[in-house]
Amino acid sequence: MIIYFSGINGGAGMAGVTLGEKRGSRGSRGQGVSKKAVSGVVIMNAIFAAIAYSLMSPEYVDSNMLVLFQTLTIPVLISSRIPQILKIHTEKSTGQLAAFTVFNYFLGSLARVYTTAVEIQNRVVLMGFVLSFAANAILAFQMLYYWNSTSRKSKDKML
Repeated sequence: MIIYFSGINGGAGMAGVTLGEKRGSRGSRGQGVSKKAVSGVVIMNAIFAAIAYSLMSPEYVDSNMLVLFQTLTIPVLISSRIPQILKIHTEKSTGQLAAFTVFNYFLGSLARVYTTAVEIQNRVVLMGFVLSFAANAILAFQMLYYWNSTSRKSKDKML
């Protein structure tokens, strides 16, 4: 699939999408996406839609299974932060970690805990968000604590 926009001397242009080759366009080496690849994307979208419908339908997923799925997200949320927390602790530096991102995660998870506690009253979901907030709070604390420090690897290279 090739998405193109062509205009002549800054005038009105023509936009479009083609399947296969578009001859004579700059930057395109005459290669397009095959119909087989497009049909694969369509099939994957259909499978995704069927799974999403099944998970949202009370016929297929009862409340007990929904609680199980919500509970299973908690280890995923925590396990995604633990390696980063340990690496920062080991290296005594945040390295290339962006402070803007860390503090946005921290404030966002705090807001999520508040809105969940006030509006939803679901203990399982709330517990997941509280644990996520705790992990983000640790990262934010580490960001402040190791703000101007250099990593051990940088110190070793200097010696």
